[in-house]
Amino acid sequence: MLKTGILNSLIIYIGIFIGFISVLFVFPVCLSAEEYGFRSLLFDTLVVLSTMASFGVPAAILKWFPEFSQKEKPVFNFYFTLVAIIVSSIFVLLFILNQSNIGLFYKDSSQLLYSYLYILPFFLIIYVANSYLDVFCKIYNQTSYSNFFKEISTRVLTIALCFLYKYRFIDFSGFVYGLMFIYCLNFIMLALVLKIRVGLRFIYNKNIVFDFDLLKRIMTYSSFVFLGSASSILVLKMDSLMIGDTGLGSEVRVGIYSMAIYIATLIEIPKRAFIQSVAPKISTLWSLGDLISINALYKSMSNIQFYLGTLCFMLIWNNTGEFYSLVKNNEIYAQGIYVVGIIGCAKLLDMAFSYNSEIIGYSTIYKWNLYINVLLMLLAFVTNSILIPEFGINGAAIATFLSLFVINITRLIILKYKYDLFPFSSQTLKIILLGLPLLFIKDIIDISFNIYLSVLIKSLIVVGVFGLYLLFDKKTRALILRKFT
Repeated sequence: MLKTGILNSLIIYIGIFIGFISVLFVFPVCLSAEEYGFRSLLFDTLVVLSTMASFGVPAAILKWFPEFSQKEKPVFNFYFTLVAIIVSSIFVLLFILNQSNIGLFYKDSSQLLYSYLYILPFFLIIYVANSYLDVFCKIYNQTSYSNFFKEISTRVLTIALCFLYKYRFIDFSGFVYGLMFIYCLNFIMLALVLKIRVGLRFIYNKNIVFDFDLLKRIMTYSSFVFLGSASSILVLKMDSLMIGDTGLGSEVRVGIYSMAIYIATLIEIPKRAFIQSVAPKISTLWSLGDLISINALYKSMSNIQFYLGTLCFMLIWNNTGEFYSLVKNNEIYAQGIYVVGIIGCAKLLDMAFSYNSEIIGYSTIYKWNLYINVLLMLLAFVTNSILIPEFGINGAAIATFLSLFVINITRLIILKYKYDLFPFSSQTLKIILLGLPLLFIKDIIDISFNIYLSVLIKSLIVVGVFGLYLLFDKKTRALILRKFT
């Protein structure tokens, strides 16, 4: 039987491939640049709002679930779900009451989003509900199902929806409502999986005796996670939101930027594949106080992610021109080519620094994530405000790179000083030296007469070099084999 991590990786890789096809070949064909930008801006807005609406409760569920006995877990499920419903309902209500004021933010810069602002509260409820079920899938080891619905079925249904719109079976309103229906369907399927596979139960027990000290710690933790996550998400999404507020035509620029971001995000496929199994493990190790194992995990995941991330970066960067040449209206979307390189470097940097956010988040100094993120939110706002007017979407990418660099350096210093945890080794330097010469393959090899042959030859060179490295570097090879077998 395949290891859960391998199955999750396979599902994520298939989902990323489908997403790649969608972004490069489906969305540009079926949607105008403005409509594509609207879709990207809609989901960026939902990510920010859902982080606020959940108030850190999903992270609290993940952190404290291992401390409850098997008998107590159904009661735990009930009370945490009740808290989640109350907290999310308060936020959605506040959003509805202030909807007219929020609309002023988009009225001039994003007419499409402003037109569909009324749908946001309903979409937000479904989006948040899915995030809670996703957490239950993690703690009950059912991530393969949640990944399948999130990475594959959602994307396939979105492609079908795009073609229904292109061939005028539905209008654009139908397309927007269809997106919300897909997430409703995803919620129903996840709920059925949890009920059938693990018998997920929510039991109310009026005789339960609460440990109010524990309850206080949980709520304090949730509050800090909420503030930390909200500021972190704002740092990561501020670029798109600020591009979307730059005036007329901003939705087109968001569309260009979003396509570039998606291509660059392919680099972090390994991190996305590992995070769902690594996060619960970090939580468990902290509960045991096992710093030696945490440091070993911290270092090994840095090595694995940096190796695989550098491989992905070289494949993508050296073939970016060919990718864009295949896109419809490529003269519009190719404006984001340098965004791919800058954001790609930012993602690679983030992977090399490993799971520092999760390690801090599950430790006794979890509050530091908030302090760091608030400072970085201010930094991101200042850098985006300065760089976007001067350099446009490239300025937004540079601001994102600077933000991720500062946040990772800060977390590195905290973990080294407080717990003597450090992610880097001699393998890190070897991978840097391996990758640097490969940056220039696209400038050396020019096979413009055949795009597909160009992609094939450059990709074979990159894979060949990384394959030879793995053949001679026993330590990295052992780490990767141990992770995937």
